[in-house]
Amino acid sequence: MTLPSPLTALLAALGGCTAAAPLPFADAAGPACRLEERNGAYVASLTAAEAMSGQYDLRLAGAGVDLSQSGPFAVRAGQSLELGRATLGRRLPTAALTLQVNGARIACPVVSR
Repeated sequence: MTLPSPLTALLAALGGCTAAAPLPFADAAGPACRLEERNGAYVASLTAAEAMSGQYDLRLAGAGVDLSQSGPFAVRAGQSLELGRATLGRRLPTAALTLQVNGARIACPVVSR
């Protein structure tokens, strides 16, 4: 089974970074990030207490779906970014967001609502 319509929509939606509302759990030790899932819609977000840059990797997989998105990001102190958004209409068994910042790998929590 293939899902060309959601795949096409996901790849188009994840193509760039846009501003997002600040995340409530940012701390001074490093970036606050999360992958939020609500009714099969996924939003990858990042808030940084200080200016930083790095790479992000987003992975969504399940029956008929195997999607990966990665790319660079740069944020100013106190800035929030939406790294990606996808609406697939169902919860997937594999959903992960990781960051690479200054040589450290950060696994962001997946939050289901």
